[in-house]
Amino acid sequence: MRTTDQMLSRLAAEIEEKQTFIDGIVEDAEKEGRDLNSQEMEMATRARTRVGELQPQLDQLIDLRRMGSESRAKIAELAPFMREQPGPAKEIEYRTAGEYVLDQWRAGLGDNESRQRLEIYNRAASHQTTSDNPGLIPTPIIGPVVNFIDASRPLVNALGPRQMPGQNWGRPKVTQHTSVTTQSAEKAELASQKMTISKLNGTAVTYGGYVNVSRQDIDFTQPGVMDIVIQDLAAQYAIMDEGAHMPNMATTAPGTPAT
Repeated sequence: MRTTDQMLSRLAAEIEEKQTFIDGIVEDAEKEGRDLNSQEMEMATRARTRVGELQPQLDQLIDLRRMGSESRAKIAELAPFMREQPGPAKEIEYRTAGEYVLDQWRAGLGDNESRQRLEIYNRAASHQTTSDNPGLIPTPIIGPVVNFIDASRPLVNALGPRQMPGQNWGRPKVTQHTSVTTQSAEKAELASQKMTISKLNGTAVTYGGYVNVSRQDIDFTQPGVMDIVIQDLAAQYAIMDEGAHMPNMATTAPGTPAT
């Protein structure tokens, strides 16, 4: 039953892996205080579907394993009475799967004739490996798309987003203040200095980009490529926008401590 135990372990491990993956998606969304997005829902649904496919197999194998253990105990009791006379055998053919399994049990109990029959049969049998059926072996996607772009916007987050007033706009700026000093003597004239106010001019600049995505690419990709492309465009916009305004902030506000 070693092969059955290996399959039981593999199925149980995959179910645990899928459940851990679903828990991780939910935990990430909960930490951020949001609902699951469409991509996360899609990945969680695929994982849940896979668990639903594996669970009946696991239950069936558990029942077979239990029945095998019980039958093996009975065979051990009957082993002394079930030994067959050895005979010449150049070719072994099992009529049923039950006969093959029975020889497996007997060989496990130390029956030499059963072991010899199994050796002859396995030497003659054609071995099937994974290289013979690559079309049946799936390639799973084990997580979301790996993307290390930092799309944070510290300047925009610090100032806050605002509505654009128009294509061009201006804002007054004091370039010279009035003057107040200590009077030099009684009746002496006080300091006097006019105030000058200039205007800062602003002009709108457009940043943007686009990708022409085929209908098939939208329909066939999992996770969906459309959401990934839009999120990446938004991240690239954040990088470009922040990179353009940081130098302007440093130029127009000299002497201000950097954050």
